[in-house]
Amino acid sequence: SFAEPFALRGVAVDIEEGLTGETLRVSDGETEPAMTASEVSCGPVFCEISREGNLAGSTVVQKIRLYGALPLVEVVTELDWKGERQLQVRLAFEFDIPEGVATYESPFYAVTMPDGEMEGTYRGTGGRMIGKWVSISAPDGSFGATIATSLGCASINGPKLHMLLLRTTFSCGTPFLWYELRGRHSFRHAVLAHEGDWRRARAFRLGWEFTTPLFVVRMATARPIKPWPDAHLPPEGSLLSVSAENAVVTTILPSATREEAYIVRLFDATGEGGEAELEFCFPLSEAVEVDLLERPLCPLTFSGRRVRIKLRPFGIHNILLVPAEP
Repeated sequence: SFAEPFALRGVAVDIEEGLTGETLRVSDGETEPAMTASEVSCGPVFCEISREGNLAGSTVVQKIRLYGALPLVEVVTELDWKGERQLQVRLAFEFDIPEGVATYESPFYAVTMPDGEMEGTYRGTGGRMIGKWVSISAPDGSFGATIATSLGCASINGPKLHMLLLRTTFSCGTPFLWYELRGRHSFRHAVLAHEGDWRRARAFRLGWEFTTPLFVVRMATARPIKPWPDAHLPPEGSLLSVSAENAVVTTILPSATREEAYIVRLFDATGEGGEAELEFCFPLSEAVEVDLLERPLCPLTFSGRRVRIKLRPFGIHNILLVPAEP
């Protein structure tokens, strides 16, 4: 199955899943499971296939996009939910990767099932709280597939990934208050097939890039506003660039303890550690590694606009830096 919506009937309790075994499939009105292709369009950036169907009395519309310059498939699932109770709505991605090994993002970490998980924790039907991505790799690490998501929950059973879209249940405080989630909902996923496992393919980047896209802005939008004379941006530039492919910068913010300083937070996303060089668009006068309360840990080596730091495996690093006087 590729991006197949379906629903599971269950007993509505907040914590545990009491699934009855009844499965509702999306229908085109005659066949189940099936969706009707309603439109095919192509533009300069991507081609899109639209299809629609009915699930539990609710309309499902899917848009599947193939990009010319990107090696991924984007799936947009739109659900006009009528609120039928005691249902879990899922989106199935089932890959043909025998004995596939699943790895999912946890905050500042990547958990490989089952060895990387804590023993004795509730697992139910394979449900996991995930971050921005989940990946399935062949046992020998020769190839795999990664899904980017912003949902935060998935049921993972080997190479079968079921993304949890909706669940209609009642409140743990009173069985008379139902969370029916009526209305329109939209969910975006991206699928990337790759050589090597998630680590070798740097597949974690898909999750971060897809869920935190670039925003394009125009600085002058109306007359008589005009750009400053000779205030031209270079063909390319960046506030900050990082040399290490396994490093992810999560935030840049003003320091809470020093008015002239900034904090940069980054972490090692693969567990490989190693050296990382950060290059800024301005020269530095000071660079110190600090903890989350901005207490100094150790000075860092820097020169001009560059500062170096040694990444710990899955380590979270905070750098306090001070720009040099102009």
